[in-house]
Amino acid sequence: MSSRLLSARAWLRQGTGGGFADTPTPRDGHTYINLDYGVAGTLLRPTILIHEAFHDIADRNQDFGGNPVVDQGARYHRNDTATQLQNAYAMSQFVLHIHVGRERFLGDTE
Repeated sequence: MSSRLLSARAWLRQGTGGGFADTPTPRDGHTYINLDYGVAGTLLRPTILIHEAFHDIADRNQDFGGNPVVDQGARYHRNDTATQLQNAYAMSQFVLHIHVGRERFLGDTE
């Protein structure tokens, strides 16, 4: 599986739905880049891929607390450490925080 994640050609597929991307359950080994990905900003795009890759690693990696942008992280921050370690949003937020040096919630076009 790890070699598949290292190859975008092997992992990514073109989706047809709304939203940015989907990783289906049960897993089929692919993440689908959907129509709205084209309007995502240059900072948001890699966080989408990180988020979806984290889903693809294991079925237990879910979106606990929902998208932190919706409520500026209120529900996201209520998760305990064990939950955050399985939270796809936490992984993408972690990488974003390292990159920008602080907590930040991105809008769709950032």
